[in-house]
Amino acid sequence: MTYMKSGSVFVVNGIRLLVLTCLVLYSCVVEQVLPADLFGSETKNMMKVHSVTDISHTFSFYFDGRFARNYIQPIGGADARNWATLHKCDLSNVNLLVLQSGASPCLYLTEDVQAVWNFLEGGGGVVVLGEHVLFRREKTYRLNELVSAFGAKFIDQPASEPLKPSSELEVRDLKTYGGKTIELEDQSLWQILIRDAKARIVMALRPIGKGKLLVVSALCRDDNPMRKIPLTRPCGNRYSQTLCAESRSIPQSRPKA
Repeated sequence: MTYMKSGSVFVVNGIRLLVLTCLVLYSCVVEQVLPADLFGSETKNMMKVHSVTDISHTFSFYFDGRFARNYIQPIGGADARNWATLHKCDLSNVNLLVLQSGASPCLYLTEDVQAVWNFLEGGGGVVVLGEHVLFRREKTYRLNELVSAFGAKFIDQPASEPLKPSSELEVRDLKTYGGKTIELEDQSLWQILIRDAKARIVMALRPIGKGKLLVVSALCRDDNPMRKIPLTRPCGNRYSQTLCAESRSIPQSRPKA
């Protein structure tokens, strides 16, 4: 397990976690990337989601359980947590990989980046949630070691409100608790889903091989990591299917931790 302390307090809030205030955003992204026939019924034709959430670089109570309770389990999916070396994690029975990191000294190895590439190329979906924040005297935000391979970077530039979602999302009045922004090397490769008031990027989607990559600034957080918030919107219950590319085979057994 990777714990980090500031005094006697775990740095749980080193990253401003993206939670339910962004639920509707993910829900609308679903309609852009999944086949239309998935929406013919509330319960039928729903893609089975098997996810692995990586908490080997930063521990978070939110990602160690509540993410699965809020988004995966309500639609009959299953989630496992990875506590160990990322590139050694068994992703053979997984179609969604969740990567996150706060202020951490833990490196992303070349092998880790290659494992994520391979997963995307094979049709898996990857969501990366981050915010540029440094651990003690570190000079590098470690999650950038991974996303830079895909042409993205979390930057130390606060977002300005109000946020401006793209018309495809069909949402308005987005609430945040502060947060920072994202820089892309080549915006033509991405679908920009949310910008801030100064046109800086907050959320972007990109196809990689047969899979899809969603890079998100962690603009929203819940100050109570133990709170349970039920999912009530039908479309919201499908949010975690957003990045599960249709070419990825449907898992038959539970993902392995």
